[in-house]
Amino acid sequence: MDAEMLKQMYGDEYPAAINLNGIRTPLYRETRFNRTYGSAEKRSFFTISRFLDGSAHFSFEKLKQELPEWSWEERNDFYLGAMGCDLSGQAGWPDLLRYIIANGGPDDWSMVAIQVAVQLPQDEAFELLASCLKRRGNESAANLTHAIAYTKHPEGKTVLGICLEEIWADPKLWDNDSFFNSVAFDATTCIGNLVSLGVSPEEFEDRIRALTEHHCQNNREHCRELFQAYFPWIEPILRNEFGEIIENSGE
Repeated sequence: MDAEMLKQMYGDEYPAAINLNGIRTPLYRETRFNRTYGSAEKRSFFTISRFLDGSAHFSFEKLKQELPEWSWEERNDFYLGAMGCDLSGQAGWPDLLRYIIANGGPDDWSMVAIQVAVQLPQDEAFELLASCLKRRGNESAANLTHAIAYTKHPEGKTVLGICLEEIWADPKLWDNDSFFNSVAFDATTCIGNLVSLGVSPEEFEDRIRALTEHHCQNNREHCRELFQAYFPWIEPILRNEFGEIIENSGE
C-alpha cells in the first residue's frame, strides 16, 4: 500500500484529513509512526500507521540501538504502528521481534505477541510466547494466551490449561471494577482460546456461568458475547448499527 492507495480509501486530503464514513475527519496528531484523526471534543479517534504509506520505516540495527532508550509512549507508538500494517516483508522484522522478546518486559511482549505467532516458525514462536507467559508476573495474560492459541502448537492446550488454573486461583478474580477486572478478562479470554484450540466449551460451563455473573458489568458482557453461541442459557448481546449495546445485559 502507498499514499495514492490511501487517498483512494480516505480521500484526496489524506494525510491532512480523511473521509471516514462520509465525514471529513481532520488530523489530530502525528507521531513518528502513526497519524491519529478525530476530535478530542467528540472523543472519537482513528489511527493509521505511517508504515502503510512509507512515511515511517525502520532498520533492525537502528531500532535495536534506539529501543532501550525509548519511553513507554515511544515504544507504544512504534508497536501500534507496526501492528497496524503488514511488516512481513520488512527486512529485519523477525529479528526485531526476537530482540523485543529477549530484551523487553511484559508490556512489550503483550504488544508484539500476535506478530511473534504470525512471523516466526511455529515451535520457536510457541517456546518464546510460553516463556513470556510464565515470566509475566502480575501483568495481563490475554494477548499472550491469544497468540499461543494462534500458533496451533500441539502443546498449546497444556500451557493454556495451566495458565487458566493459575488465573482462577487469583483472589482478585471476583473483584468489582469501574471498567474491567483484568484478572477476570484474562480468565474469560484464556477459556476462549482453549475453545479455539478444540477443547469443548462444556468443560468450562460452570466457570463461564460464574463469569457471566461477575460483579463487573463489562466482564459479564465480554463473557456473554464470547460464549453466547455455545450455551442457550446465555442471553445474547444486542448491538445497534454503531456497535453499542442496546439492552440491559441481563440486569
